[in-house]
This record gives sequence, structure tokens and C-alpha cells, in this order.
Amino acid sequence: MPRPQSTAEDDGWVLVMVFNAARDRTEVAIFEAQQLAAGPVAVLPLRHHVPYGLHGCFVPQLWV
Repeated sequence: MPRPQSTAEDDGWVLVMVFNAARDRTEVAIFEAQQLAAGPVAVLPLRHHVPYGLHGCFVPQLWV
């Protein structure tokens, strides 16, 4: 995701969905694109797991 008004190609954030097996939940880790090795700047825990194949997996129930 580019930073608003950025001019450099790598000026922005990288969002990664990570499965946390200990919690049986998915987390979204946010990294600064220019400093990936520094680790995430934020980790957002979700209240459920996101199934593998997110882009092609649609189900009738809602996980909340």
C-alpha cells in the first residue's frame, strides 16, 4: 500500500496475513516497505481465522 504523496517505489507499507496457531486466529502484520527487517510496526489480531485461499474461498457463514 503506497504512502500518500509518495514518490519512491518502496515508500509505503506491506500488509501480511499471518496464522497464529497458538491462538487459532489470523493476524495482519504491517511493515514499513523500506525497513522490512525491522519487523512489523503493528500487528492487528482478528477475531477469527482467515481460510487459506482467501481470494477464491467464499462461504455462506460469517465469522464474528
